[in-house]
Amino acid sequence: MAEVLRTDDVTQADRFAQWRHWISATFVPPECAPVSREPFRGEVAHWELGGLLVSRVAARPHLASRTRRMIALRDAGYYKVGLLTRGSCRLSQEGREALLRPGDLAIYDCRRPYTMMWMARRYQAPSLTVILDNQGWKAPSLSTLAVHPAGELAAGGFAASFQPEADLPEVAAAAGGAYARTVTAAARLPEALGEALARVRGGRSAVVSVHIAPV
Repeated sequence: MAEVLRTDDVTQADRFAQWRHWISATFVPPECAPVSREPFRGEVAHWELGGLLVSRVAARPHLASRTRRMIALRDAGYYKVGLLTRGSCRLSQEGREALLRPGDLAIYDCRRPYTMMWMARRYQAPSLTVILDNQGWKAPSLSTLAVHPAGELAAGGFAASFQPEADLPEVAAAAGGAYARTVTAAARLPEALGEALARVRGGRSAVVSVHIAPV
């Protein structure tokens, strides 16, 4: 049977301190901090299945960091597998970052420092999107060929090209203020990705379109 812990059962003034204690006792000790002035609410349920601990966590936006100091307090050789079902979460570990959306899964090592920030949709969550742009849409061609291998498409009569294609990064810039960049030469890609990551770490989303061989 699952054990369920809810901050609603705790006085408002003590909720976040109690949440920090519960997370440390249930998983491994992190440093936690709220990121909003709104009243904090959270719930954690967990089950033991043999050597596995299965848990469900729902909470208002907050930050959890597994720092070297916290690792020294409890050096547990665990891996965590997280599946996001609602909201969004940004995970950073050893220079790698991932913005998780519902349906995304992440695996991370509890013996190495990491930082996670859980954010509601209305909170800012800058992300990097890389588009591999082949200036067309080949899927309809492939499915049509599978059904009609000797049809008009086989003779080159099916248009799959989007050229001149839409400037997708600039669409994101106009709609949401994202940093926009289009790369047409492979040699420029490392510099473009480095600049885009710098913008994300500075709090601004980035969209990079990389032109690959056209369909």
